[in-house]
Amino acid sequence: MTRSPTSCGAAGGRRDPAGRAHPPHGPPALAHHRGAAAVGARTAGDPRRRRGTALLALVLLTLVAAPAATAAALASRQPTEYAAVVELIHQPEDNSTVEGVDREMATHSVLLQRRPLVQEVAADAGRPADELSDDLSVEAVDGSSVLRVQLVDTDPERARETLDDLVDRYLASADRLAVTSDIGRLRVLAPSDVLDEPVGPDPVRAGAAGLLLGIFLAGLLLALLRLRRGRGRTT
Repeated sequence: MTRSPTSCGAAGGRRDPAGRAHPPHGPPALAHHRGAAAVGARTAGDPRRRRGTALLALVLLTLVAAPAATAAALASRQPTEYAAVVELIHQPEDNSTVEGVDREMATHSVLLQRRPLVQEVAADAGRPADELSDDLSVEAVDGSSVLRVQLVDTDPERARETLDDLVDRYLASADRLAVTSDIGRLRVLAPSDVLDEPVGPDPVRAGAAGLLLGIFLAGLLLALLRLRRGRGRTT
């Protein structure tokens, strides 16, 4: 009996149309081999990959949360700060132009914060001059001839008294200066007052700033890790 060229030989192989024998490697055997290799790779690699991913997530979460929590905690421990405010109205010279009025108000704003004046007031208030200078602010109210002067202190009554002292000293010198220069005069629009709500500290704002810092650090870490992996693949 004549065997077909593609019939199996005694060894269990098969022959192609030319009569060449090939070992058995049917699709089921090959699929089984690849599946076993894939399962082995997943078994060996996945646990370490999962641990690495979990560790990275923990580090990133710490980088984001720690600065925010620390900043908020530190801010909440700071003493409460109060602001005393007084408004001064500018009385320009008769011949002053619009541009001249703006310049005169800017001049008064600068002179109100001059170092010699701040030092004298700080000495009487028992506060460091640098600290008082940082807590003092002068701003022009938009669309008006009013200067708003604000002083921050942990003692609301001391804030008001110190501000009154500073304004009184300045108005006395400004009146003398107005005689020889065209900067106009200032008058108190209303007595100084302490704001109802404290102006500091603000744990929410401090926490938000810390959160932004944490996000920046986390992004920087991710960028460095990606750069390191990219270099590892090229070597």
